[in-house]
Amino acid sequence: MNPLDQGSRQLDRALRFLFAKEPERASLGVVLGCALSSLSVLLEPTLQAGAVVDVSKMSWWTFLPIGLTLMYSPQILWLLKKRSPGDYDAVLEAIDRANFTPVERRRQYRKVIEYRLQEVAPEYHHEKKGATKKKKKARTNRALD
Repeated sequence: MNPLDQGSRQLDRALRFLFAKEPERASLGVVLGCALSSLSVLLEPTLQAGAVVDVSKMSWWTFLPIGLTLMYSPQILWLLKKRSPGDYDAVLEAIDRANFTPVERRRQYRKVIEYRLQEVAPEYHHEKKGATKKKKKARTNRALD
């Protein structure tokens, strides 16, 4: 895969994560950045006296990433703690190149998806098992009736 494609895919995911999933948090981050900018203007004499970095000389838009980072810090920490998903593109390409029948190819895709779901959300896997047990029990009860 082209590295530029991978980079643009990662950038698209980051922007979607940032703005589409939680627009309230993004807008609050922008507001917080503007508020920090206003505070730096109000407290300019105090900040100039004791700061290593002259915060009052920073333009207003440099505070926006700071506000967004503060608002998204729980998600950022969660992403840093989460395990890397691995290279699933290579697995999917290998399934496509292999000489499988359509039914077998679908089965292989399902295995990869189930394996990924077990890694990412173990509680999903347990719920799925519980649901299949309930379905089997319901079928058994219907058969006995």
